Amino acid sequence: MFQVMLSSCFNDVAEKDAVNTANEINQIKAQNGVFEYNDAEFLVKAADGRLMDIKEGKLAIQKGTTEDIKEYGRLMVRDQNILLRELKKIANEKQITLPSTISQEKLQGNNELDKLFGEAFDKKFIKMMRIDHSRDVKLFEGTRNLKDEEIRVFAKNNLPMVQTHLDRINEIRGSQLND
Repeated sequence: MFQVMLSSCFNDVAEKDAVNTANEINQIKAQNGVFEYNDAEFLVKAADGRLMDIKEGKLAIQKGTTEDIKEYGRLMVRDQNILLRELKKIANEKQITLPSTISQEKLQGNNELDKLFGEAFDKKFIKMMRIDHSRDVKLFEGTRNLKDEEIRVFAKNNLPMVQTHLDRINEIRGSQLND
């Protein structure tokens, strides 16, 4: 029965956003007692954010006009890949489905960023990173009420890194405004 429900879910959501697909699959698994849905929802949001930050980081390496932007891009690619690997490991152990690609909403933002060049790119990249990392700090802080201890520990242990990313992009923004 569970397999039939999952199969049906896959067929119904094949054309949908990868994040929505993962959430729908996880909803079925949670209803069948595999895990708490809120635990899965955190991992899906965190994975979507990591996938986006990796894409944005790669763009910054290619298109950034300052060494600060390029270095921040390298930091994003390195650190976000580390976090994503940890997320995937935890999700796999808990049978939680993660998105294979970023959400349509984040893809649209990434595509808009990719169209920019020069100072316009730098400004938009900084703005997006500040929004992304502010949201990530709140997301990681908001895990106190999750049922799964391993997921709570993951968030607690990685919150300082996420906060450091926000602090660093704010420093870059400040130095860009002073130039």
